[in-house]
Amino acid sequence: MTGETVANGHVESVKVTDLHVAGMTCASCVARVERKLSKIPGVQASVDLATESARVIAPTSISLDSLLDAVKAAGYEARTRTASTDANSDAELRSHDLRRRLLLATVLGIPVVLVSMVMPWQFNGWQWWAAAFCAPIAWWCALPFHSVALRQLRHGSSSMDTLVSLGVAAAWLGSAYVLVRANTAGGHAAHSVHVWFEVVAAVTAFLLLGRLLEQRATRESGAAIRELLALQSVRARREHADGTLEDIASDVVMVGDVLIINPGELVPVDGVIIDGATAVDESMLTGESVPVEATVGDHLTGGTVVASGRVRMRATAVGAATRIAQISELVVRAQSRKSQTQRLADRISSVFVPIVISLAIATAVAWVIAGHGDTAVTAAIAVLVVACPCALGLATPTAMLAGVGRGAAHGILISGPEVLERAAAVDSIVFDKTGTLTSGRLRVVETSGTDALSIAQWRALSATAGASSHPVARAIAEFVAGQGHAPATASDVVEHPGAGVSATVDGSHARLGKAQWAVADAVTRSVDDVPTDIAGELDEHLAEWHQVGYSVVVFTLNGQTKGAFAIADEPRAEASAVVQAATSEHLTPWLVTGDHAAVAARVAASAGIAGERVRSGVSPEGKQALVTDLQAQGHRVVMVGDGINDAAALAAADIGIAMGAGTGAAIAAGDITLVGSNLS
Repeated sequence: MTGETVANGHVESVKVTDLHVAGMTCASCVARVERKLSKIPGVQASVDLATESARVIAPTSISLDSLLDAVKAAGYEARTRTASTDANSDAELRSHDLRRRLLLATVLGIPVVLVSMVMPWQFNGWQWWAAAFCAPIAWWCALPFHSVALRQLRHGSSSMDTLVSLGVAAAWLGSAYVLVRANTAGGHAAHSVHVWFEVVAAVTAFLLLGRLLEQRATRESGAAIRELLALQSVRARREHADGTLEDIASDVVMVGDVLIINPGELVPVDGVIIDGATAVDESMLTGESVPVEATVGDHLTGGTVVASGRVRMRATAVGAATRIAQISELVVRAQSRKSQTQRLADRISSVFVPIVISLAIATAVAWVIAGHGDTAVTAAIAVLVVACPCALGLATPTAMLAGVGRGAAHGILISGPEVLERAAAVDSIVFDKTGTLTSGRLRVVETSGTDALSIAQWRALSATAGASSHPVARAIAEFVAGQGHAPATASDVVEHPGAGVSATVDGSHARLGKAQWAVADAVTRSVDDVPTDIAGELDEHLAEWHQVGYSVVVFTLNGQTKGAFAIADEPRAEASAVVQAATSEHLTPWLVTGDHAAVAARVAASAGIAGERVRSGVSPEGKQALVTDLQAQGHRVVMVGDGINDAAALAAADIGIAMGAGTGAAIAAGDITLVGSNLS
């Protein structure tokens, strides 16, 4: 991505480069990489630990190699984010390596801890056995901490890994030293000498566990981005001037290319229809359940689904300019902003570690001055071991295991204990509509004029509806099946994009679709030739249904209007109780949706959300904007959603809650996932 900026009175071209940075373990690592990159003239860098990424804005004159060399000079490895697949493989390899080290540390460490802490189990020479068991723990299992500490030492810096490395090494070396010295003294000295091998075993094992959990969280934090990018990594069918078709990847589509999209396929990039008509499932973008009818001149968004009708489209936006790419960018920014507040212990390390090392040295010097040289070594080691971040490094993974396990038992997946800390301060809750307050599935909620339908007519209706893949037609097919009528044999089935479906059923001509189209049968009837008894009933119900936001479908057989159906995505049974419970907990409820105002008002009224806190026709960017606006007013916000269109808002909120039946992007962007998709 390129752009322009003004520097020293002249316009200078700049580019944005996304890097994957490997080897960062704490906030001091982040600060070090940012400092190194920012020392390059004209470069601005923002580094995120959670996603192991760096976003660099640099003049176009700065080469990629210069940026990579700067990261390497800070003591880390970097590559462009286009190598995300390799980065994921590297993360898997690191996790596998940590699991092996943790397994060995656990197997060897348990007997060491037991024999060290339970005096009746101690036998003559047990310290030597403990030293042997702990040697691989101290020097191989703890190698990741030693490696980071040595790399940071070369660059004149330190982190919690420095303390871990010093603590483990000092405990093993100090224990070995006093053990050897006591053994040379002879007698019972070797048996009674105090050693700290159990510290080596326990600290290494627990911190490896914490590092493994942190790696898993890091991988999961990037899942939202990978889910969104997957929508951009689809195939496209490009039409050449001679009419031939070429199957290509969506990332090589150029602006102006003509693409062919068949029913059921994803729209590869943003574009405008130049031929054909279709019904487009835009629920991932707008949250609206009913597909949107589109024809020549209408715009299509990459990542949406063509539900019916074959279209030719001219590409108008590709790559980073597409809507999905822009939503991905929103998620990246929101996750990066939030991750900056989640590593307080590591931020303290830049001051804490040097102070502890200085205290250890000062302790040793004080004992030497006091004339107790032997005690000086033991006292210095004690300072390092005691200061080794057990409370910071051990309590967090332990609390995470306990809290996550408790939540999982109730079908609530919690990404970490910091989520529960933030939850204590929330005061507003924003609900998405489709799939969150509602079931996300269209169904028939009311009918008109259908009581007089014969079995033959029901069968005709079922066959007509079942022949279409349109969600509205499927809802009617399910409703008819529920009446106990098996489908008839249909022929001459034709889908009419933007109107409905027609078929010949047992010799009768059946139509199912929009009212004016369904009754305008040029073969047998005209629009005005509708039985007055049915027409009056339909007029009354149609007006009422349209007012409350229902989708209306009319059924005709041989030109005779037989009945009408109201289709809707109804609120969940528990929605009202959940909103009431939230209100009783002093949370202010909001409803935000990309759906129409009438639909939003109906669902909000059913759930008990006041009209002034309802936002309809809202884009994904608008949902995030509502969350950030509330935060700017001093509110702490919970966002509850299930779709890709909710991902940015979920990531931006103080607490993001994703429905378990929702999209992967929403689940990955959220902090909490409801496995059973039950709001209660």
